[in-house]
Amino acid sequence: MAEFTFAPLTPSSFLDRSAAVFADRVAIVDGEHTLTYREMSDRCRRLTGALAAMGVGHEDRVAALCTNSHVMLELHHAVPMRGAALVSVNIRLSPPEMAEIIRHSGASLLVVTHEIRDRSKDIIISGGENIASVEVEQVLDSHPSVVESAVVGMPHERWGEVPVAFVTLRKDDIDADALTEYARERLARYKVPKRFEFCELPKTSTGKIQKNLLRGQAHEL
Repeated sequence: MAEFTFAPLTPSSFLDRSAAVFADRVAIVDGEHTLTYREMSDRCRRLTGALAAMGVGHEDRVAALCTNSHVMLELHHAVPMRGAALVSVNIRLSPPEMAEIIRHSGASLLVVTHEIRDRSKDIIISGGENIASVEVEQVLDSHPSVVESAVVGMPHERWGEVPVAFVTLRKDDIDADALTEYARERLARYKVPKRFEFCELPKTSTGKIQKNLLRGQAHEL
């Protein structure tokens, strides 16, 4: 009877094998960045060394506030190589939710990618009140007729700015009045979007919603 050997497949062993067998094949395409398996392996090992230099040890936790990018993928390999645990934080959560997850995890290090540009733009200041756009988006996205939404600030003469929602519908069985009522049942009144625009949301090649374009459109409304 043939004898078989067994070795557990781990992120590091998978990467080692890929770097040896598929060294020059493309492993990652992230916008303008393209990496081979050899390059990816090298970057992951250098990242593991950087984590060690920052004092990350066995069973420590590393929190990651990153977009869907090569950096996040590299962390999924580099952190386990160091014997640590990766805590991935959803970037669409509100700032208080992110802070609580990071605090509760006991992470000794937080990694944030430069792709998360100025999160202060995701805070709408209306009449002196702060509105986290992601909180409003989560409520709108929970409606069964909504595919996705993006909320940005629209200039307002009295309040400085007010929230406006750009929404992609799954089916045309709901209008702005119905969504307004749905949001009012779940949000403070000042957080409810004052206007709804139904459309396909503009996105980058990696699928990130281009809020900068929506902010420009909101200023023209």
